[in-house]
Amino acid sequence: MYEFGNNEQTAGRARALGVQLVKAADEVITSGGIVVDQDKEHLFYLLYGWWRMVNRSAAALWLLDDAGYTVESAPIVRNILEHTYSMVWLHDAGDPALTVVEVAAQEYRQKLLANMRRTNWRIVRDADIEILPPVGVPAEGDPDHAIHVKLSGEFRMFDTLVVAYDRGDVYPVYRYLCSLSHATAFTANAYLERDGENISARGVAARAGYADVIWTTVSLTQAGVIMSPLIGGDPLKRLLNRAAADLGVEAPSFLRDQRRAPLPATA
Repeated sequence: MYEFGNNEQTAGRARALGVQLVKAADEVITSGGIVVDQDKEHLFYLLYGWWRMVNRSAAALWLLDDAGYTVESAPIVRNILEHTYSMVWLHDAGDPALTVVEVAAQEYRQKLLANMRRTNWRIVRDADIEILPPVGVPAEGDPDHAIHVKLSGEFRMFDTLVVAYDRGDVYPVYRYLCSLSHATAFTANAYLERDGENISARGVAARAGYADVIWTTVSLTQAGVIMSPLIGGDPLKRLLNRAAADLGVEAPSFLRDQRRAPLPATA
């Protein structure tokens, strides 16, 4: 048994498993039709889109890795992490979470339209149509309003989301990745070598370790645990079980974080 850790051996095994997971997902999609669990069909399309984002982002990450890129891939790792936890959250919370996502999308469109008008963009005629919030938002005083507010906070703030799943330790990783996804001193320093007061320029940023490759496969497994049971025949079940075993856990479900306190039942 190999020693699981931030090392080349673990990264190699994780990478091989991740490639298989992406390939298997692609084969499911191109198999000629997907049969969806009817109870989750209304959630399926959003989950599917996020699942594809996780899978194709993983493939993009490995292409960058093979080409010798290091810190430049941090925004992709950040997106993989965020989309995976969002999948767990949506599958867990169900309909109320779907409403939160729809409301957030409508608010984004409204703000974008307001920005375009303020900066004198030429706007197509249809964009002048008033965008209304989706039906189903609980009004204040409704027993479900508190749940809507709670879920809104989780969806909009990643630190709140991971704390809800008792995984506050994930947030420092996300925050670090954010520091490499914006113009910061950290992105500049990645290309500098410091030796006391002497500073030299680097052409390529040093690799920090192998965690990005390893946890990308963990994320692919988490995302697969959400999606595969929603598809007729649970097509990834066997591969997910093998991936979990190779990563050192008893079953894939152990890689999927559970909500710390269950949400109250909605009306």
